[in-house]
Amino acid sequence: MPEFLIETQEQLDCLTEWWKAELGLENWEIVASLVDRKTTRGNHGNCEAVEEKNLAVIRILRARDRSSLEIGDALDMEVTLVHELLHCRLAAFNGRAKGDHKDICQEQAVHALSKTLVRMSRKRRSKPRCCLPTPPS
Repeated sequence: MPEFLIETQEQLDCLTEWWKAELGLENWEIVASLVDRKTTRGNHGNCEAVEEKNLAVIRILRARDRSSLEIGDALDMEVTLVHELLHCRLAAFNGRAKGDHKDICQEQAVHALSKTLVRMSRKRRSKPRCCLPTPPS
């Protein structure tokens, strides 16, 4: 997937609300923010969800804090956002030990699903204008 940068908090808020509706998370209170690498604990993003209360805090690594030496998928911040939102949707299935087989399997499934969902949504081109990245100048 090509690089997709979320440059402003307004874009992140817009995308978060759009994806909450797409994923059936309208009854969740989710706060998403753009943060530095230390806050994401070295990941592209993280999510702290309290399923019993339908509350979550999502942190997305700012584009400027990503290392140019990083290996892996091109930076697609929308995929990262959807990945973290899927963790909210699947919060009832948590309780596994970090790094165990079930944790790794869930992370792999969430990653594949987030990429697929974003790819499909881009084919539909149905997002509000505020959710779209600023075109390069």
